Amino acid sequence: MEKAIQLETVSKELGSTHSQQAISWGLGNKNVSNALAGASSLEQIEEETTNFLELPDTIMTKIDRILDIKITFM
Repeated sequence: MEKAIQLETVSKELGSTHSQQAISWGLGNKNVSNALAGASSLEQIEEETTNFLELPDTIMTKIDRILDIKITFM
């Protein structure tokens, strides 16, 4: 739950929604090959596909630190 609260703070900094932040992080992460979005309404689909953010390196690093994901390849 603490990670979600920290990511909420980043979203507020960016003036974005969680889904915009998540998709933008995924598309901007060199270790991610694609970003999948789920939506329950046409409005959500439009929001998620038209408002991509180019996240600065400082924000990418902040999100990486919050998520604390260790990516390893087999």
